[in-house]
Amino acid sequence: MDSAITIIGLNHEGAGIGHLQDGRVIFVPGALPGEQVLVEVVSVKRNYARGRLVEVVEASPDRVLPPCPEAASCGGCDLQHLDYRAQLHWKRRLVIDALQRLGHLRDIPVLPVLGMANPWGYRNKVRLHVCRGRLGFYRPGSHELAPFSCCPLLPPGLLEAARAIARLLPELPPGLQHVTLRQGLATGELLVVLEALPGWQGDRELAEKLAGRFPELVGVVSLAGGGRSRSGPKDFAGEPPLDCSGWVKTGGKEARRARYQEGFVPRRLGGRPFTLYGRDYLEERLGDLRFYISATTFFQVNSAQAEVLYNKAATFAGLQGGEEVLDAYCGSGAIALWLSRQAGRVEGVEVVPEAIVDARRNAILNNLANVRFRTGAAEAVLPRLAGKGYRPEVIILDPPRAGCDRRVLAAVATMEPRRVVYISCNPSTLARDLAHLREAGFKPGPVQPVDMFPHTHHVECCCFLVKERNNSR
Repeated sequence: MDSAITIIGLNHEGAGIGHLQDGRVIFVPGALPGEQVLVEVVSVKRNYARGRLVEVVEASPDRVLPPCPEAASCGGCDLQHLDYRAQLHWKRRLVIDALQRLGHLRDIPVLPVLGMANPWGYRNKVRLHVCRGRLGFYRPGSHELAPFSCCPLLPPGLLEAARAIARLLPELPPGLQHVTLRQGLATGELLVVLEALPGWQGDRELAEKLAGRFPELVGVVSLAGGGRSRSGPKDFAGEPPLDCSGWVKTGGKEARRARYQEGFVPRRLGGRPFTLYGRDYLEERLGDLRFYISATTFFQVNSAQAEVLYNKAATFAGLQGGEEVLDAYCGSGAIALWLSRQAGRVEGVEVVPEAIVDARRNAILNNLANVRFRTGAAEAVLPRLAGKGYRPEVIILDPPRAGCDRRVLAAVATMEPRRVVYISCNPSTLARDLAHLREAGFKPGPVQPVDMFPHTHHVECCCFLVKERNNSR
């Protein structure tokens, strides 16, 4: 039996919040604050329930018709039904709530969210799944496939490539599991990454057909395992990547951790990337910097907003041209390279060996000699550097969603930088870590949210902290 619910707010995942007759909280995806809705209760826990939106009896003035026919089923967007200006307002309130409720930080200003003039077609990467010869997204909370037809978050190049692969799938043998498409939005270059079961024989056929249809295609890479020959097709001798094989020195533990690092394509289905056609990377441009993005590189999926975020980080860093900067979670080096032109020297630390390879070759690509990258976990490297007396003027913290390890924050406190710039994709861990840094003698400045993922509940934040008690400088 359906329940009549009044929605009083949104939770941190963008689901409507209401109460059942027994007082229990219920979360309803797709419902908006102020709405009267009919809900089917689909699961009941001890302290809360989850519901499925059946009917909107009285709609919010902020409700809009999603342009995507699959918006309610694909699991990729959870806020397409909310007016974009209202999305930005809610994301700001989300950050304020996290700072006040979790970090007890009531005196930190949260600036208006930096949104997009056109919040569509912004993604430079999409990962699709294959099931029974069909290509699509997983429905929310399941491995049930929602067939792919369109996606307004994709630019035309990625959209057409995805549709072409969907049409070709019935002609291929079974075994393909996932397809990742990447495109340089400034260059147009297209890279296709295939993940398949060991021994799959359809990858070369698919690569050849795609190469004949898309002149912007620069490479097709397979992550399939199995015992087939590694000699590669005749097109393998395309433009090779820079040879960086001698750059990375890392232990087995870090190499194993790299396989599961957030943002990298999983390799459970097979071994090392194998180039089927062309090269194993594409080129993208941010501002006047060039980046090689390989099959498994983490790179911000919104190139336009990445520039906005990096410019804000540069402003917050307050560099004058001679500072030593430490980037503790440098990834493939985008922020480190962005800041290096305003700094004396930048030291980047990253746990993923493949990312360090990309960072080093991107530094060479841009003729930036004042950047150095080292492989290692921040929680291991920073305490060691602090113990050796390393004292950078500015530290950049851009951790994964889990936030900074306590050992990282302790090392930052020991190093006593003049300024810390913190970039976060999770307001909850941002609030926690800012509270710890404040206790260590750093004063937080304003928090600037940036809408990296329009029409989803995710929000990126950038802020800075200054050292209040710094007698050593």
